[in-house]
Amino acid sequence: MTLVVRTAVPIVREDPPLYADAAHVTRKLGSFLLTLSLAAPNERSLRAFAAAIEQHETPVFVMIVVDSGARAPDAATKDAIREVTVRLQDRIAAFAYVVEGEGFAAATVRGAISFISMFARYAFPERVLATVEEAAAWLLQQQPANGAHAYDARQIVRAIDEMRSELRPREPNAVSV
Repeated sequence: MTLVVRTAVPIVREDPPLYADAAHVTRKLGSFLLTLSLAAPNERSLRAFAAAIEQHETPVFVMIVVDSGARAPDAATKDAIREVTVRLQDRIAAFAYVVEGEGFAAATVRGAISFISMFARYAFPERVLATVEEAAAWLLQQQPANGAHAYDARQIVRAIDEMRSELRPREPNAVSV
């Protein structure tokens, strides 16, 4: 008898992510670049994020979702994030930053990011939000009214949910064959 281990949560997407590690996953969804992070970006995830923007033919709509359990990045990482964003700002159409979580701590982080962004004066609209749903709706509002829109807010939210399932620890199910 052979023991086969299968994951409890099936992965709906067959295409590989642009980047994935134990705490980050980045995917392209049409003109959207979606990143889900359980931790502050590391050098490799930030490099992959920049490469994804550089390879996109037109300015991209960015959504970065930071899990409520993620710690704030250190000063060097904040500087690296700022450098990448400033360097690539002409390739970004709009940027939604989602800091998940409720209560004072999450609201403080959202407020701090908003305050820092206010002084950055990026060439694109940016908003810090509490939920993926809010961010998807806002990003869609930033698209040109006369453009062809392949995705709606539900599809963007579903894509983030699928990415979350890729990072979520899975309980293996043992199946006899």
